[in-house]
Amino acid sequence: MKALKILSLSSYGLRYKLKISFYLMSVLPILICFYLISTYILPTVGIQLNIVVLIAVSVFIAASGFFIVKQIIHPIINISSQAKGIVNGNIDYQIQAERHDEIGEIEKALDKLTARIRDNRRELDTLMQKVKNLEVRDALTGLYNESFIKTRLDEEIKRAIMYQRPCAFIIFSVDRYKELCQDLSLPEIELIFKRIAIILKESITDIDKAARLGEREFALLLPEKNKKQAQNIAEVIKKRIEEIFRAEPDKHKRITISLGVAENPIDGVNTSELISKAKESL
Repeated sequence: MKALKILSLSSYGLRYKLKISFYLMSVLPILICFYLISTYILPTVGIQLNIVVLIAVSVFIAASGFFIVKQIIHPIINISSQAKGIVNGNIDYQIQAERHDEIGEIEKALDKLTARIRDNRRELDTLMQKVKNLEVRDALTGLYNESFIKTRLDEEIKRAIMYQRPCAFIIFSVDRYKELCQDLSLPEIELIFKRIAIILKESITDIDKAARLGEREFALLLPEKNKKQAQNIAEVIKKRIEEIFRAEPDKHKRITISLGVAENPIDGVNTSELISKAKESL
């Protein structure tokens, strides 16, 4: 086995294989010239045997040269295909490096590269998830998102209980939302939500918090406000929103708003209870 490995070309470099291939391919035209000379210039008695020998040797040499070239070209084509797959995002497979020449080194390097890309992708996914968890704003409206407002509501409820102060929570829901999605395009609906968000931000104080709660709902967190005060604020905001959209030329954009109000601790002593009560009163 050791002797066969020494004789095998797979352990030699590309430069050595190319030299061998060049030499073998060069021998063929030399033999053809020799054949022509021996046939037409120096005819002998044993010329038929020479022809057979020369043809056999020529075929063997040509086949050997072709085999060596194939050993070089075929792996390069495979590596090229694998590299294209990596460029297109296919990094899930592992490259098996079985050669011991420069091509084998390239395969090993490519395998390490894909492994590093997989690791970096996992790290990036983990990092993106952490960043997403740290986000506090809704991407469309710029209001606080649902996760943040729930966390802040929980903190305000605890503070209100400790100091025996009121804390109100309002939910606004866009009416006929399914019909709205059927009648209007997505950009038109997004524009409506952005306008509602602007009205909410303009209608609250610095200590209040406005948020987008779900797909069609908005919320206001009002510390130091009781249910009656929150109800009055909600009615004013509802009236303002509906008056603005009532002026729209397109009747499909003339939206109406439903609202629900809840107060701690009358309607609940934790976040889930307060939100549930506000939704029930929509």
